Amino acid sequence: MRKEVVFDVNIFVSYIIGNRLGEIFDMVFNRNIRLYRNAEMRAELIDVISRTKFQTKLTAPVAAYVDFFEKVTIPFETVEVFKDCPDPKDNYLFDLAYQTNSNYLVSGDKKVLATPVRKSLSVISLSIFKKDVLG
Repeated sequence: MRKEVVFDVNIFVSYIIGNRLGEIFDMVFNRNIRLYRNAEMRAELIDVISRTKFQTKLTAPVAAYVDFFEKVTIPFETVEVFKDCPDPKDNYLFDLAYQTNSNYLVSGDKKVLATPVRKSLSVISLSIFKKDVLG
């Protein structure tokens, strides 16, 4: 069964820094996972990986990572509705997850992980996602 998923930007950044983008590629193209993105997510990814502290950890230009991100994710235009995340700048992740009917929102952010959600969405860490969802 296909799984509809939203990865927080921190998940993409950890894969980029760890030089493990092949794992995301495998999830999307071999493990029946659909990853979604919206404009806010794309902008946040560019902002984060363009920061000086990450430049020494990148093995390719920022544009190459953005291109990969766009190839493995499905664009979706969201409407701002969700307002319950303790960190308001992350509300867009919940809008994206709910509006795409995603099964999972995967994050490494404690505030995102602690946000109350409807039963139709599981907000989980990457380690739980890999263990319990991907097996």
